[in-house]
Amino acid sequence: MKDTNNLLPYTVWSGGDYSQGNFLITNQWSVNGEYSIKNDLSTAWLTLCQDTSLNNVSLTLTANINTKSGGALCIYYRVDGSYKSVKSGFTQDNVGLVSVSAEIPSEATMVWCRLDLVDSSKTIFVDDVNLIVNQ
Repeated sequence: MKDTNNLLPYTVWSGGDYSQGNFLITNQWSVNGEYSIKNDLSTAWLTLCQDTSLNNVSLTLTANINTKSGGALCIYYRVDGSYKSVKSGFTQDNVGLVSVSAEIPSEATMVWCRLDLVDSSKTIFVDDVNLIVNQ
């Protein structure tokens, strides 16, 4: 069941169990339901969400990840035309929960959550993604 504090739409949270959105959805691996989001092997990142209304908040992003590539779960934000990021790395052959938290300043004009991969030719599966405002 989706946490009511989760800011992400059902497509991202459920890994495509409710709808596919703009993601590649697969039933090859899942933690929650029958499906997960899979990268399309064309880029070294997978953007999970973007939001222009999140600022002056503390955020925590968590995701269940299964991958053959190392990488990082990231929260990026833009302030005065510059991009900042907070990342939590994971190793290749990672299977499990990864979490990252960031303090988003009031001047932030865009926040986006992303998975960055070391090797874009490797598959990554993502499921049970949560983005919450810390109280």
